[in-house]
Amino acid sequence: MAELNRTWETNPSISFDDLATKKAADAREIWPVFALSLSDQEGDRELELCFDVPVGKLLEFTAGAILDATDGARSWAVPVTWSYHHEGERLEREESSLIYRPMDGDAETIGIDLVQVTSEAAPPGGNGRFDESVELESDLPLGPIPVSVEKQLSALAAVGRETVAFYREHGTDPSAASHELPMVVDEVETVLNAVQEGKMPAFDTSLERFEELVHPTDGKEIGPIETDWLRAHALEAGVIEDLIRERVSDHPPERAGDLYYGLITRGDDAYAERALSVLARHPDEKALHALLMCLWYDDPDLTPQAMAVLGLLLETKTTFTENDQGFDQGKVIREIRTCIESSDHPEVKVAAIETLSGLEPANPTLIDRDQLVETLEGALTDSDEDVRYAAEDALSALE
Repeated sequence: MAELNRTWETNPSISFDDLATKKAADAREIWPVFALSLSDQEGDRELELCFDVPVGKLLEFTAGAILDATDGARSWAVPVTWSYHHEGERLEREESSLIYRPMDGDAETIGIDLVQVTSEAAPPGGNGRFDESVELESDLPLGPIPVSVEKQLSALAAVGRETVAFYREHGTDPSAASHELPMVVDEVETVLNAVQEGKMPAFDTSLERFEELVHPTDGKEIGPIETDWLRAHALEAGVIEDLIRERVSDHPPERAGDLYYGLITRGDDAYAERALSVLARHPDEKALHALLMCLWYDDPDLTPQAMAVLGLLLETKTTFTENDQGFDQGKVIREIRTCIESSDHPEVKVAAIETLSGLEPANPTLIDRDQLVETLEGALTDSDEDVRYAAEDALSALE
């Protein structure tokens, strides 16, 4: 590894060719020629990184990866073409993925590294934090290079400002060409200012801000860099539980329902699993719509957990009065029964059988025993062995 206590200098360069000029005038997204030159303090070693991605994505992914590294995580930014020079002689030229690594004991310094990222090692979505178990071997002949957090962000901010100015010079509102570009430039500036003033983290980590992340109320967008950073921090121990217990559950049904929907059904399984875990300990009828959505999506990972929470609600409340859709207990029981009859996943069918057969509802009249037996008997001919066994056990317990 390059010397940990001696950061390399960061020198950005950006230029715009004739194609970029035409695209800017036509309010289209441009890909300027952008490079970062890193040199050691003696000046005899140099690493040049050349980028070939739109500026908005470059800023979003690279600034996000820098923030992740300051949090102690390895993070994938963007692909680059690079060359390594020693005493003026080019020794290497390759294509790799740019990542940032934390450096022990120095919050102002992070490591730049270049690696090959396999599909198995890649973070979800193709950028962001790597799982801690992933092994990443450096392509660099001298290993990760220590760089200044502030100087890396300054380089990105300069690229963003120059690109925005280039659009305006050609009579184009930059947001017309790239909706997120001005927002991302502002975010990079915000993070840079926080670093310069020693006020990290750069973004608000209050529960109110996490609530806005889950479901905004005022129509004001949260930028992509802040969004990714907040999402990562929301998955830290206790944040989602505090959000649900201290804010979501206290809201009126409509607002609470929107927030539960955002937490459970918007496609982020890590959020959903944490939220369902909290609801398993603290059932809340206001989450009813989101829980039923899990059943309708027939997700084999989440539906059994959602079904368990629905069972708890049925056992603790004689009537449902606090959900924004007007669903009653009968509706919930019908939806669980439908999972036995039509789910595509054996684990969902088994969870539904176990939930209904073991249910002791607060309102005993909800269970139609004859109908339940008929449904279970239908499951005896299911193609899956586990489903058949679950149905047999349930019928035996009902005898």
